[in-house]
Amino acid sequence: SNADRFHSDTAGEERTKRLNEIERRKKVDEFKRQQTFKREEDRYQQTIALKTKEEERWNKLREDGGKAKRNQSGAAYDVLSLQYHQTPDGEKQKYHDDMIRYRAQLRAKALVENGDSRASYNIISGGPRNDIQLVNQIEKPVSILDNTRSPRVDYRRSP
Repeated sequence: SNADRFHSDTAGEERTKRLNEIERRKKVDEFKRQQTFKREEDRYQQTIALKTKEEERWNKLREDGGKAKRNQSGAAYDVLSLQYHQTPDGEKQKYHDDMIRYRAQLRAKALVENGDSRASYNIISGGPRNDIQLVNQIEKPVSILDNTRSPRVDYRRSP
């Protein structure tokens, strides 16, 4: 038809193309915006979940006290003041240390008495020979009397 042959509205066609391109671009931008929003929302939910999980972990550690026990000294005495703790472990440690000193005194006394030195003076220094005075035997604290030894089991005999 002649109307199709003599089509003269090219400016209208260009405008329609531009409007379609603008509309397509808006749709692309909206799609990207929705994708970015969804990605940010998921990331935020993951952050919240991670923070909640970590808070639960810290609360569990606070209730359990396991983390704080790592800072506890393995020694049953204060390493700065060298005072024994007022606990059964502190009493046990004090008893153990006192027994070491007592046995050292026993060994020293035995060396002096049985050292086969008939001289009445110290043969090394030449001074007077001092006999070693022992302290009284150390008493076990009541708190460690029950759990110091495990019962002996004779494994050679069958039950």
